Amino acid sequence: MRLKELITRSGGVITAIALLGSMMSMAGAAIGTFPCSICSKSYTEISTDLNLTKSYQDAYNVADIPNLVNSNKMRYHNSYVYIAIYNGEGICQSCLENIIAEYKAANSDTISSPGTGSTPVTLTAAASTFNVTVPTSIPLVVGADSKVTSPSNVKIINNSAGPVKVAAIAMNDGVWTITDYNGGDRSKLAAEKVGSNKLGLSLTAGGNTVASSKNGSQSPAIDSTKWRITGKNTGNNGLPITVGAIASAVSTKIENAVTAANVVFTVAWDK
Repeated sequence: MRLKELITRSGGVITAIALLGSMMSMAGAAIGTFPCSICSKSYTEISTDLNLTKSYQDAYNVADIPNLVNSNKMRYHNSYVYIAIYNGEGICQSCLENIIAEYKAANSDTISSPGTGSTPVTLTAAASTFNVTVPTSIPLVVGADSKVTSPSNVKIINNSAGPVKVAAIAMNDGVWTITDYNGGDRSKLAAEKVGSNKLGLSLTAGGNTVASSKNGSQSPAIDSTKWRITGKNTGNNGLPITVGAIASAVSTKIENAVTAANVVFTVAWDK
């Protein structure tokens, strides 16, 4: 009796397990057969277990391909790969694999048949060192007749690898006051009181003259295209500057040089 009951119960268990297996089989039942939107061949869709089915990216180890997505609900009947949707329509697994193969070939450095291959040229760069030498001073000598002698060796030297330009020039007061250069005519200064300590300046490079035009510190207009200096190793990386100056008369000899004014050169890359 006990043995019979045990067999009956065992049979009940076996039957239950068989029924469960049948239910699992039904869960993977075919939903339908559809034509591939690319090759028109039929393929079968099966409802899938989300925990077992892979996207085409995971199944074929490939990145996202333009216009190709996963259905996320159905799989191919012979594999646990989601049905692929290409340009909004379902495709068979064979066409999916062709698309993936073409994508990998187009994004690979391997040429599998006679033809051409594209190789990107990548580049990284360190910023070029900006190295420009400006004059340490512009020594002026005012004679007894108040005429000013200017140096002839004033230049800006570009030690950089690329061209630079003088973008701006400022003429600032020192112990003297900047005044109108007046084209080099000092007739206005001849009317100034002796010892008024006024200085007019002009700087010319590349045919462009930058000159003071009023009293006090100022930043005259400049044509930067004329103040361009090529990079080193060109044999022409120095920009000569012609200096012009007029000065008011002085009553007492100045033996030790004073900083009458300051010229500020703003130099930038010529881009």
